[in-house]
Amino acid sequence: MGKKDRLIAYIDIMGFAELVKNDNKSNIRGIYEELNSFIGKLISVKETTKTNAGEYNRALPKSVREQEDVMEVLKISVFSDSILISLKLANETEESAQEFVKELRFIFAIAQTIQYLLLKQGYVVRGIISHGEIVHERMEHLDVFYGQKFIDMHEKKIILNGQ
Repeated sequence: MGKKDRLIAYIDIMGFAELVKNDNKSNIRGIYEELNSFIGKLISVKETTKTNAGEYNRALPKSVREQEDVMEVLKISVFSDSILISLKLANETEESAQEFVKELRFIFAIAQTIQYLLLKQGYVVRGIISHGEIVHERMEHLDVFYGQKFIDMHEKKIILNGQ
């Protein structure tokens, strides 16, 4: 496992503790099912754009376009009320600035869609988007994520909470 420079979105679902306290399993399950469905659609959109080299495909970051499996460069993990999304940044080239903008748009679009889907269910989210070196990968039986950037983002979340 090696640290890689990644764009990272750390999203917090507000009011989640109340759902747990009230033992509202069906609403909690609904949140996770909505997220799971969205990720499935995200993967299937990438599958369709492989054959259609249209405008949408060109708008995707190079790191996503060039992967057979989008989940090789995009990682999404959910832990209780926290959603961690990270995108492996492309190698630096002459087009780096343009690619970085595409990567930013891509991760913003994912975070915005998650925000919209949860807002439709009545849940507000807040979060932080940054970039830095973290490990975020799938091992054989579990997802792991760690790194100083993740700790920094978690601490900023605590500060936002006023704790």
